[in-house]
Amino acid sequence: DGETVSKTFSVQDYVEAVVADDRFPDELKDLCKKLINYGHYAQLMTAPVREWTIGEDYPEIMVYFAPTVTDDVFADDTFKVEKTGSSDQVTRVTLSLALDHKTEVYMYLTADTEPEVTVDGEAAAVYLMEDGRYRAVIPGVPSYLLAEKHTVIVNGTLTYSLSALCYVPMVLNSSSFSENDKNAVKALYEYYDASVAYLEYLSGSND
Repeated sequence: DGETVSKTFSVQDYVEAVVADDRFPDELKDLCKKLINYGHYAQLMTAPVREWTIGEDYPEIMVYFAPTVTDDVFADDTFKVEKTGSSDQVTRVTLSLALDHKTEVYMYLTADTEPEVTVDGEAAAVYLMEDGRYRAVIPGVPSYLLAEKHTVIVNGTLTYSLSALCYVPMVLNSSSFSENDKNAVKALYEYYDASVAYLEYLSGSND
């Protein structure tokens, strides 16, 4: 009577509860499984970089199954970075993804001076790194929009069209990345794919 009851649970607890409950649709169960799979492989990918000890600094995240998406999926132009123009001040541009807190696209620029960068017409945050490069950020990309292309303009004359998922084939096609790295980006794609499928299910159920 008027008593407040609180319960602490993790995302993994929620996922396990959804997967075990027949009241939830298969599309949501699949999304939950692939969310946890992504978390598992992203943890394996980022732990060595961040010098985390899994099981001590953070609990180990479970996994339902290994990623099954095949490399040929990423041959489509959807996953290619398009570049036009140039900038005399910029000598090198590389891409990366942040997977340890929220999905962000990082663009690293080797430039003589701090570049002016816009993302989809808005000024982007640009940071000077310890190694002298500059980092521009496409912030917090929701899972269902990971394939959406963004227009990045550097110094008004160098233009890139890219999505977060453009990074996936870069990892898969490079021998410098580990098997954990490749599984992480595959799991990211499968999480995206399940997110889109679940939204389509919701749209259909509301018709």
